[in-house]
Amino acid sequence: QDPVLGNLPAATVNVVCAEDVPAVAAVTYTDNCQGTVDFDFNETILQGDCDHRFTLIRTWTATDFAGNSAQFVQTINVNDNVLPTWTSALPANVTVQCGEDVQPATVTASDNCAGAVQIEFNETLLPGAGPNDGATLTRVWTASDVCGNSIQHTQVITINDTQDPVLGNLPAATVNVVCAEDVPAVEEETYTDNSQGTVDIDF
Repeated sequence: QDPVLGNLPAATVNVVCAEDVPAVAAVTYTDNCQGTVDFDFNETILQGDCDHRFTLIRTWTATDFAGNSAQFVQTINVNDNVLPTWTSALPANVTVQCGEDVQPATVTASDNCAGAVQIEFNETLLPGAGPNDGATLTRVWTASDVCGNSIQHTQVITINDTQDPVLGNLPAATVNVVCAEDVPAVEEETYTDNSQGTVDIDF
């Protein structure tokens, strides 16, 4: 008569992270006859493609002095298929007047399993008619966990200067004089603009 194993765990366990693997169960045994019973425990790991993808096989075997034996196998499947999550506010699409108005942005992310989350940043500028005329800046953040599960966030920044320059040091709009020689000299007007860059001024 075979020994009898007791306090057995579930035969199949599915978890997401390596740290979720349950502790080894305290399996017991009894035998119908007195005498020595050899009780062995073995654990084998079939490694997958990352730290949180593998199969763990645990085997308990009890063999009595007459060679009768009982065995129980537990299979633990570890499969991280959960995406990371953003832990910071995500920058929204925005329209600005000038290139210098574009603000830097940083995002952070975390994962359900242990291990660093890698954040990759890429930025592409699609020029418009001018430096501040219809240019589009596209920013993409990609967060990936140790098993390659990844999420992305895209921000589109449109640069479109719609604000006119401002002239300064202007002369009177209308001047009345008697003689040609009384015509005032040309004033040296000034200008300011909300954006950096060249401003063409024609006279």
